Amino acid sequence: MADSTGFHAGGGWFFKRLGDGLVEIRAPAGTNIFDKDTWASIVASVSAAGDNAEAFDFASAVHAGDISSCQIRRPESEASDA
Repeated sequence: MADSTGFHAGGGWFFKRLGDGLVEIRAPAGTNIFDKDTWASIVASVSAAGDNAEAFDFASAVHAGDISSCQIRRPESEASDA
């Protein structure tokens, strides 16, 4: 779960959604490889839908290439902007 510093994916890697849909990535020097579930958690944590099970399931499906049955609702605050 993300907090004010962002989603900590492990190994000092932090991901945080900023204004206008920008995403901040803070990483230590070097390379880190994330498993599919951690990657889905990262994507969900910075998505407009927020860090929740529905966003995680959608991110997992997108990563697997199976989005035919997935739908995700935008938060009320953003739905009115469309």
